[in-house]
Amino acid sequence: MGKKRDSKKIVIVIVISVLAICFIIYNYFNQNSGLDKYKINRHKSVVYDVYSKENTHVPTINLKNNNISIINDQIIDKANSFLMINSSNTISYEFDISGEILSLAILYIDNSDTDPSFDYDVYNINLYKSKVYTREEMLKLYEVDENEITPIVESKFMEFYQNLLGKYFDEECNYDCFLYMRGIKNNNYMDNTDYYIKEGNLYVVKPFNIYSAFSEEKYFKTKDFFIQVTQ
Repeated sequence: MGKKRDSKKIVIVIVISVLAICFIIYNYFNQNSGLDKYKINRHKSVVYDVYSKENTHVPTINLKNNNISIINDQIIDKANSFLMINSSNTISYEFDISGEILSLAILYIDNSDTDPSFDYDVYNINLYKSKVYTREEMLKLYEVDENEITPIVESKFMEFYQNLLGKYFDEECNYDCFLYMRGIKNNNYMDNTDYYIKEGNLYVVKPFNIYSAFSEEKYFKTKDFFIQVTQ
């Protein structure tokens, strides 16, 4: 009798263990596919290429919502127009997910002139509500205002200048000269900026001119268009 009871206990323990493992596996996959019910195509990423050719990648946002559909249409319309203007123009993008917020930054490089120019469209979207955040709402999320952010952006450009000084130019180009070459007028650092969230931190997206007679474009990378505000 004792052996039978021991055998039953072993069977019960095994069954409970198997059920526990199944429960853990179910929760893991269910948690990691939690966005699927919000997606248009559950087999694709939240953002993926809707068009891709050589150095051009045009994104679409894979979420069910009328507002998102409008944004996707706008992205396609702008991409079509932008690429038709000049076949050498390029489009690329990056995106990050921080908690409930998807940040998507689309980079447009205009090669129509001798020196390329850069511009961004940035979208910040609540994944579960498909809400598109305004600039003001982004600032409220981090409880900051532009008066606090402007000195941070200014400090970054001063850092750029100090790093370039003595390598690409000397005293013949002072800081005002440097800002002029970057397209920053009247110390308006926040002109043509937007906000982006990466790894929970707020960034200012500030595209600027990287070209001049001093050839300092070799120093800059597209990541320099992203200036971290919070830590």
